Amino acid sequence: MIGLPYERHQRLDAVGGETLHVELPAPPSGVLNRLVVVQAGGALDGFTLDLYTSEAPSGDDTDDYSEVDDDDGSALPFQVLPTQTVAPAAASLALYEKNYGYATNELASEGRRKSRLFAKLVVAGSGDKPFDLGYVIIATNPT
Repeated sequence: MIGLPYERHQRLDAVGGETLHVELPAPPSGVLNRLVVVQAGGALDGFTLDLYTSEAPSGDDTDDYSEVDDDDGSALPFQVLPTQTVAPAAASLALYEKNYGYATNELASEGRRKSRLFAKLVVAGSGDKPFDLGYVIIATNPT
């Protein structure tokens, strides 16, 4: 059975030279089918985007890195997709039909998986830089 599509759009208010951490509503498990990030204002200085299944490796909460590779500090077990880098003078990132599967690593108090992903947006340059982020996830049942 094919899962139901879960689509969301969100405005991100970032500042150049800073890192923005954002919680994104998402099914507890699924396949990231589409991701579009468009810089909606400010100078085009480039940015990187990471999506994680846990808050810890995103850098927003450093309490528990127990599952991060001790040899190189890699957060790959938590990453939904490889780091996406957008060069200066480019305003957008678009991934279609890439199908990155995930299951959230964090549990809610009642023992169910949390329904969110964690985005880390690192913006180059300076000044206010609004971004529009849209994504489609095909919800699945965790195994």
